[in-house]
Amino acid sequence: MSNVIIRRVLVAAAVAAMVAETSCGGESETARAARTLYEQAQSCNLDGDPMKALTLLDSLQSNYKTETEWQRSAMKFRPTVMINATEMQIRIVDDSIAMLRDCYDKLLLSMKKVDDPRLVEPYYVDRATFNADFMNGTGVQPRVSEIGQFYFISSVNPGGIKHTGFSLKCDGESVTAGPVPYDGEMNYRIGGSEVITYSPEQSEAAGKFADEHNGRAMSVVIIGDKSKSIKLSSKQVNAVASCYNFSRAIVEARQLAFERERLNRQLEIARSQAERLAASASE
Repeated sequence: MSNVIIRRVLVAAAVAAMVAETSCGGESETARAARTLYEQAQSCNLDGDPMKALTLLDSLQSNYKTETEWQRSAMKFRPTVMINATEMQIRIVDDSIAMLRDCYDKLLLSMKKVDDPRLVEPYYVDRATFNADFMNGTGVQPRVSEIGQFYFISSVNPGGIKHTGFSLKCDGESVTAGPVPYDGEMNYRIGGSEVITYSPEQSEAAGKFADEHNGRAMSVVIIGDKSKSIKLSSKQVNAVASCYNFSRAIVEARQLAFERERLNRQLEIARSQAERLAASASE
């Protein structure tokens, strides 16, 4: 007989005993409903679905507060279910972090880190399309900050069109970054060029657009008093997509690391509760 079957027999016996106790005085309709939820929660937990088991226990504890016997049973059972549910969530998070690290490692090979003492902070660019003289021409450049933020730089040289943003166009669809009005900081002039640094929030839609349309013909339209349209090469489109995904790998892995810490704390609490209940039951 397998361990699962043995556990099912033991659970059924325990529940039957509890039912027998309540049936002596006659089981009310609400008690029956609470018992059903409790039994379903135990079955779900045994079947490897502790998340559903938690939902059933939540329903029991919120909807049948007067059924003290089943409330106590649910309270005693919850730490065990919480342990199983948390361990399952941790496995999912660990798998996701491993996938993101693999993505990061692969994309890092295609990145070039630009680290100049004159810069406010270092940044990453696509190695295949990197142009040290980018600001002496007209176009857009995707970048990733050292902490993983994705953003664009646009440059117009020679200047004169007072540009405030740009659009990416592909197959009749388009997305726009900006506008960023001239302020001498985010939109500034240097060496005859008009340069704009877009925030991560302003850059997100264009990065996602390039990623979703990677491998297809795309153009960038610089927006100002006059418009300038430039056809992007497949390498340039891929550069945007690569930087965007490189950023996502860094940011999402960091977020999942925080989630992993939260789950670790949650697991410690659930185990502590289970140990206290086991100790009190043996007294």
